Amino acid sequence: MTGEAAGTPAGPPAPDGEAAGTPAGPPAPDGEAAPGAVRRWDTGAPERWRPATVEELHEVERFLYDEAAMLDAWELERWLELVEDDIEYVVPATDVRHGNPNHTLTFVHDDIVRLRARVARLTSRRAFREYPWSRTRRMLSNVRVDAEPSGQCFAVSANLTLHWFRNRRTAVYVGRLDQLLRHTGDGLRIARRTAVLDLEALDPHGAVSVIL
Repeated sequence: MTGEAAGTPAGPPAPDGEAAGTPAGPPAPDGEAAPGAVRRWDTGAPERWRPATVEELHEVERFLYDEAAMLDAWELERWLELVEDDIEYVVPATDVRHGNPNHTLTFVHDDIVRLRARVARLTSRRAFREYPWSRTRRMLSNVRVDAEPSGQCFAVSANLTLHWFRNRRTAVYVGRLDQLLRHTGDGLRIARRTAVLDLEALDPHGAVSVIL
């Protein structure tokens, strides 16, 4: 696995995890849930979920800002400790933003094994697009949180803008970050993470070489 998803997909997915190929099936209309996006009915009866309290919202926002700071600081191994063992991390292709990741091609579709391998590669010298490391700055806004009745799980949606700088090149990734967060004995942890890019193509970026 390379830890990078390059270009507009074409052909079948490569065995190392890079996206390739022409995505199958038409995209759903904008506004529908993205593949792997956190939906309240994924983890319980939707009528029982409720808006988060002010205290819960503040807790979730602090978690989001702290983990974004870890990613910007390239503390990837520390960030990985915030991830649950049943994690699903998805970055849909830009032309099939609302497909099912099990049936359409994606730039990234990681379980915990692939995500650990991605982090290992990005923290080594083998990630040629990210060695030396790029400089990044993530900004989150319009954070919306629904809570399970027990307050043990949160469905979180936030706007994401990521500025990327390396070798005098600049790129901007804009989209929505959907997550399912769980309370554990060690605090909040990430169970689902989907980054839906608003870009029509990765040009001039050419790749998604960092964790969104």
